[in-house]
Amino acid sequence: LGADMKEKFFPRGHIVYREGDPGDKMYFINSGAVQVSTIAGFQARLGQGDSFGEGGLLNTNRARSATIKCATPVHAIEIDEECFKKYLSSSDSKLAHKMKEKVKMHKFGRAGYQIANHENLRDVQVGRWDLIFKEGDEVDGLYVVKDGKIDV
Repeated sequence: LGADMKEKFFPRGHIVYREGDPGDKMYFINSGAVQVSTIAGFQARLGQGDSFGEGGLLNTNRARSATIKCATPVHAIEIDEECFKKYLSSSDSKLAHKMKEKVKMHKFGRAGYQIANHENLRDVQVGRWDLIFKEGDEVDGLYVVKDGKIDV
């Protein structure tokens, strides 16, 4: 990968890309921090050692799933799509697998955020041995576990 990497320096406030833009590059943050935001209201902050943009390279529609704005000056390493895909297709490495899993987890986390912030949700307290529903019951809702665990 080394020869195909480019150093990038972005000033504070710079928008690296916007949600919906086509994805053709990914970035590893060497220093600084970026704010991740979506139209749906999801917010996160990434810093040194984190990466972003791989979702646009791995997804078939190639659209960016979030807007990335520099919260501080950022020094990043940029990798283009051709290099990224060449590396993933020729690699059995843990990094390649980890990248693919990271994209899946981002999607799941954002979906969870949207569900958890839905206006029709209501809190339900369930005791330790309470039965929520049993196999065969008709269920007309969705449960989001905010705290604790459920045995199935």
